[in-house]
Amino acid sequence: MSTTIVIQMNDVPTMAVELFAEKTGQTVCAVTSQMDSGALPFTQHKPRATRHVNIAKLTVMCLESNSDKPWLA
Repeated sequence: MSTTIVIQMNDVPTMAVELFAEKTGQTVCAVTSQMDSGALPFTQHKPRATRHVNIAKLTVMCLESNSDKPWLA
């Protein structure tokens, strides 16, 4: 027996850094720092271009986290 999970994105799969910071109650500097450290996935089409938070990838990361230890979820 297999389980199928369907995820429907209400918004676009990426979000501007400023909007993500506002929605999560963080500063733009904090979000940028998380992106720089690799903790927050982002898209960037070319060097020095505007970065956007990759909401689709973040959703997948959250769903996969602690999957081996469900009691931590």
